[in-house]
Amino acid sequence: MSTYTIETANGSYKLKRPSGRIGAIHFSLMIKLEPKSKEKDKDGNVILSPADESRHEQAYQEWCEKVLKNILVTNGSYLTEVNAKGVEQKIGVTYDDIPGEDQYMLFMAIASKMNVDGDEPFRFV
Repeated sequence: MSTYTIETANGSYKLKRPSGRIGAIHFSLMIKLEPKSKEKDKDGNVILSPADESRHEQAYQEWCEKVLKNILVTNGSYLTEVNAKGVEQKIGVTYDDIPGEDQYMLFMAIASKMNVDGDEPFRFV
């Protein structure tokens, strides 16, 4: 089982690589992130249309509900808190403990790991 460890300002999360049925759901949501608009700004960056932004938001929400809870490895994930004595401590984490901003960071991190490259993402051998 391949895993990723992703650190945020709030803690560290261990996630399984999405595979099987969860991997198919994950990939279908990642496809929604592809901008339909090809308009670019003066720096060459694609300008997202309101429809693109809406699809991105919907994909994020679905990913959190359908994928994240299935790929979180609770043994190895933790939040960092400072206790009353000012000492930083690690707190075990479950899906329901993950702050919203961390859920978004995890979504963006996993999205960046998509392994579909170039015009020819596969080949027959």
